[in-house]
Amino acid sequence: MSEASSKSVSQALPVGYRFNEYEIQQVIGEGGFGIVYRAWDSELDRTVAIKEFMPSSIALRDEDHHLLLRSERFMRLYQAGLNSFIQEAKTLGRFNHPHLLHVLRFWQ
Repeated sequence: MSEASSKSVSQALPVGYRFNEYEIQQVIGEGGFGIVYRAWDSELDRTVAIKEFMPSSIALRDEDHHLLLRSERFMRLYQAGLNSFIQEAKTLGRFNHPHLLHVLRFWQ
């Protein structure tokens, strides 16, 4: 992750963007700490929701869709937020309840 320049585009990944077995179909929501997408899982042939850690106050995306910090001085803050985000995914992944999200996996 490198320091951001003034060249940047929208924070959300574009519709059609592919990574691993997922293809972004729609942005469901965007907040200060993340973006939720509807995506297609081509391995399991089903629609999934993907939550991306994207703290817009300290990070942005460049034109190649790479995540950049607005300043290197935000590295510790970013890492602490990412660690919390991962811990939340692990915690939710332990539950099987109809009123909670079912976490299938996470990656960095």
